[in-house]
Amino acid sequence: MKRRVIWLSSAFLAVLLLVPILYDAYNDYEVYRFGSIVKVTIAELPRKSSDDIKFNFDGKVYSKSTDGEINYATVKLGDTITLKYLKGYEDFFLFPNANPFSSLIIAFCIVTTCMVCFSYYGLRKTPPPVSLFGQKIS
Repeated sequence: MKRRVIWLSSAFLAVLLLVPILYDAYNDYEVYRFGSIVKVTIAELPRKSSDDIKFNFDGKVYSKSTDGEINYATVKLGDTITLKYLKGYEDFFLFPNANPFSSLIIAFCIVTTCMVCFSYYGLRKTPPPVSLFGQKIS
């Protein structure tokens, strides 16, 4: 019984991991589908290429991960760049050529596969033993 609980709770955790991924992906999809192109002014350039860029839009400062979309050698503070924006989704800006589907599909497939495998093992007549770092738990 203990094995079954461990496997089924792992499947439940996989579903819980999927919820925030789907929330962000849905918002990105809405901006991708219904958003319009806007011009924003760069407020702060990142110190490292992995940092977020900060920009002004409608008097507020927002940040966005650049994901290699901007060449920092040619961009200066105060320059304008184009992003995709949808009113009501202020925290979700996309680059005009960004497509949110590829990362969503990959994440969805990985989490769904884990959920199905854990459920299968948990619902078997005799679930396999669970071991963590070589130590048997059940």
